[in-house]
Amino acid sequence: MKSLNRSAVVVLLATSAAFAQISNIVVTSAASFELGMPNQGSIAAIFCTGLQVEGIVTAETLPLPLELAGVKVWVGGVAAPLFAVAAGQGFQQINIQVPKETQFGTDRGVEVVIEQDGRRGAEKAWQRWASPGDFFRWPGTNLGIFQHWPDYSLVTEDNPARPGEILITYLTGMMGYTEPAVPTGEPSPFDPPACVPRLDNPLLFDRIGVYEAGHVDLSTDEMTLWVGLTPGLVGVYQVNFVVPESFAGGTKQVLLARVRYSHFPPVSEVKYSSPVLLPVR
Repeated sequence: MKSLNRSAVVVLLATSAAFAQISNIVVTSAASFELGMPNQGSIAAIFCTGLQVEGIVTAETLPLPLELAGVKVWVGGVAAPLFAVAAGQGFQQINIQVPKETQFGTDRGVEVVIEQDGRRGAEKAWQRWASPGDFFRWPGTNLGIFQHWPDYSLVTEDNPARPGEILITYLTGMMGYTEPAVPTGEPSPFDPPACVPRLDNPLLFDRIGVYEAGHVDLSTDEMTLWVGLTPGLVGVYQVNFVVPESFAGGTKQVLLARVRYSHFPPVSEVKYSSPVLLPVR
């Protein structure tokens, strides 16, 4: 009798797991893992429970697929391209590109729907509008991902940045359009590369720059050489910039700042990213 009862419990638990609802949905930036849905065209990491996934299932084609391991995601009613679906310890993770066609509500909210094998879960997510972008970080650290130019070697504590040299850094969640425009799910082109135009005309002043935290000078961005989507990748932005001489000595906290000023009517908007660490000689 005890054996039969134990078997019945095992069957019941297995059946419950197989038909578990998709729930506990949490949306973050795939770069900083801070809460909120990044801007259209960028990469989000969604955490949930109830998916049936073994290991990590990654996209193997471009444009990115709209289904992986039987999982589909809609953001604001628009199907989202998927990078990967993975099983964690008691939860699952889905990395998506936020569709460029998604429209956020007037409250900056958007419904996220996850489906697998006819089972659905939904949750409202809020736009990360307060940040101009999120730096990618080394896993488990707050070190930003930077490369030396022109050899593309990584900036590390053993190979630090030098004042006056050119660095490349990578982000997601940046605001605004690119020239040329890149369709949802498709990699950014190499020629011409998709740049984020920096406007400076009688109607709109727009500046983007990498600055040391606590020492932001929004009046200039002459240290920023190029801002745009990384060629060959989906949803990844890069900023090429010159390390200011003031960065010398030690590990610096740096952030991305963006200021927009409209002359007619006079309206200003300043946004700051979360800081990351940059080793400097």
